[in-house]
Amino acid sequence: MADLYSFSNFSFSAVEDDHSSNKPLWTTEGLDEENMFQFSGAENWKDYGGIHTFSPNFGFYPNDSAEEGYPLSAHQQKGQHHLSCLDHEALDNLQFDMALPPLSPCSGDIMKFDEISAMFSPSEPVNHNQFYLPLSSLELLNNLHGKRQIQASDDSTDTDVVRKLSTEDIMKMAGTRFVQSSSKSDDWESLNSHPYDSCFSGLSDEEKEDIELAESLLASAEKVGYQQFERATKLLNLCDSLSSKTGNAVKRVVHYFSEALHEKIDRETGRFTSDGKKRSTDPDEMMPGPSPVNVACQEELPFNQVADFCAVQALMENLTDAKKIHIIDFGIRKGSHYTILMQALESRKECPLELLTVAAVGTNSKESLEETGIRLMNFAYTMNIPFSFKIVMVSSMLDLKESLFELDPEETIAVYAKFSFRSMLPQPDQLESIMKVIRNINSTVMVVTEVEANHNAKSFVNRFTEALFYFSALFDCIEDCMKPDDPNRMILESQYLNHGIRNIVAMEGAERKIRHVKVDVWRAFFSRFGMVETELSMSSLYQADLVTKRYASGSSCTYQMNERHRKSNSGNNSSWSLRQKEEMEEKAKAEEKKIGMIEAWLRKHRLLYTGATRHPFILSIRDGSIDISSFKLWLAQDYLFVRDFVPFAANILIKAWKESDDSGDMEVILGGVASLQDEISWFKREASKWSVSLSDITPQKNNVDYCRFLESLMSPDVEYTVAITAFWAIEAVYQESFAHCVEEGSETPPELKETCERWGNEGFGQYCQSLQRIADRRLQKASDDELKKAEVVFLRILEHEVDFWNMSRGIYEHFGP
Repeated sequence: MADLYSFSNFSFSAVEDDHSSNKPLWTTEGLDEENMFQFSGAENWKDYGGIHTFSPNFGFYPNDSAEEGYPLSAHQQKGQHHLSCLDHEALDNLQFDMALPPLSPCSGDIMKFDEISAMFSPSEPVNHNQFYLPLSSLELLNNLHGKRQIQASDDSTDTDVVRKLSTEDIMKMAGTRFVQSSSKSDDWESLNSHPYDSCFSGLSDEEKEDIELAESLLASAEKVGYQQFERATKLLNLCDSLSSKTGNAVKRVVHYFSEALHEKIDRETGRFTSDGKKRSTDPDEMMPGPSPVNVACQEELPFNQVADFCAVQALMENLTDAKKIHIIDFGIRKGSHYTILMQALESRKECPLELLTVAAVGTNSKESLEETGIRLMNFAYTMNIPFSFKIVMVSSMLDLKESLFELDPEETIAVYAKFSFRSMLPQPDQLESIMKVIRNINSTVMVVTEVEANHNAKSFVNRFTEALFYFSALFDCIEDCMKPDDPNRMILESQYLNHGIRNIVAMEGAERKIRHVKVDVWRAFFSRFGMVETELSMSSLYQADLVTKRYASGSSCTYQMNERHRKSNSGNNSSWSLRQKEEMEEKAKAEEKKIGMIEAWLRKHRLLYTGATRHPFILSIRDGSIDISSFKLWLAQDYLFVRDFVPFAANILIKAWKESDDSGDMEVILGGVASLQDEISWFKREASKWSVSLSDITPQKNNVDYCRFLESLMSPDVEYTVAITAFWAIEAVYQESFAHCVEEGSETPPELKETCERWGNEGFGQYCQSLQRIADRRLQKASDDELKKAEVVFLRILEHEVDFWNMSRGIYEHFGP
């Protein structure tokens, strides 16, 4: 077992990734080949049939020893015509639903494609020691998301396009033309018969211009990779004339990437001087403290909050029974995630918190850390949370020691690293030092949030292409989330994102600090320290979904699970533990048996449950700030909901009669069904008091969706165990929500106290406890399949309850006309 943690044969050495280096950025010595991994972007050529390059004048050829993997010129291709079949097979992997004849001219200012192609002739000597562009750089082309649905009419004219292409789509289509042009021969007739030769039918003039512009950028990047700087500069001058930082998203992306390529040329040719260039803003230095840009990003972009909520969810799930919690934070910045954590801990009545300690680790900006500590201590005071904030300053992570944290044996330790490990990739000894400390303190869980991208490849052009697609998608998101004339958006792009682009594209060696890697690389690294990746729960995805629904641009976010970590277009969350998986599962089962499945779920999904029962709508009632128009909206919509809730409750009663193993279930459920008539009468009286006309109500979409979900649970295929769990959850959310509004210290308006007491009274609370006992009894005897279904339904109920509260605040449009 001791050998598992031995590093005598495991050395990390940062290798300068200059043009001549073929060594991995990270190396391992004395290990089996299968255990070796590196933080540089190695290419898996077998997935691409040995295809090594694409270029307007270079074709695709197999990995032949005579060619050494280098591209052949168009003249050399004449003797290689027998390989044309391979060319087409390579392109067959690019799935496109379009036909693409030659691009028609869009503007007098745009160079025609064949004029640009003339620049590609190899009149400058090609340095074969420089990088070629591997096809894997355009891996994303295989999954073109912006497929155009174009239908030809009888007269062969094309209809309008379905939607505008995104920036990422534009880049992919430009890359596609770039790939296609590499198989172009001198015979233009054969070009017309090429299966992938095309005209961009149905595209707007602006989209055609953008595709040509992006294609020029790709061509210039390849020329830079070959150190053909004169031709690259000509192409970049063209890009500069047609792009700007105030144009559309494509033109803005091209503008910043063109700037970065200019800087790279200057650096390579010795013309660059640090005094002659405006210093870009380093996000890691500027983002920790509050600023207008920072606040705007938090309020208008869902990225940070999605990452924070999912991270807090993972922490809560691993700290359910901890009374003294010590969190070691690498890169705390503003510490906004701790305000979320404190609210979740405050609602954890089953295990009151005795002390929350946060240790912020840093190597600079001590004043910023102190400001963060003051803000968090003030927030903890308002929440009545026992809180301690410590700053652990070291000159280098090599100086990090366990003793600096002053750990208490009674504390449960967790580690949180949000976008902080990436900056240490060029310094592997510092990362190793951190991991040794984490292993030695035996933390319960480590939650890591990092960008899922491959920006650490040794090949410049490969790295450039990956960065181009990544930032194109990011600019698309910003375009959806922030107004075009928003000064904060302009600062975000011109300073923060521009810094990232320049660092990835223009800089090499120690200066290149932004080196995002894929999650599999992190997996290999963490596993060397005996860490086990723990699965993020379904609640994390629900949490992310609920967070994005708060934003008008939430539909721009997508989520998926890669094995056990959450992946979104904003980043990745993973949780890691030193405990063995079997040990964790046994502890979870023992806990469920001891406290019941419902209580275990409440602890596991505490953050989601708190979001449903401490929603801003409820809190506004409690503190007296409620907008009466919102209350009236809730009143009218809830009246419609209760009417649809009646058949659902009756269906539960029938399921209990058929499937229950305890006759007492029917008595409890029947009492709830009988009270619904009185509830409907109360809604009518209350509506009359507030002058709300119930006959003119239009059901809103969130209400309709919720009622349809309840209808689906009435199916004979839905087990009684699953249905009774849903029944309990619906009633429990209302009981706990409105009970909060009648607790001591609440400032609920007098005219709303009757409403709150209706669901927040002790009698209704006892009724909900009876339902919980029924559900717990059934869940204890349920199959694994039933348990999974019941948990999913519980989470869906919480999601619908949050949506219902959101609707009451007027966040969503109504369903009707």
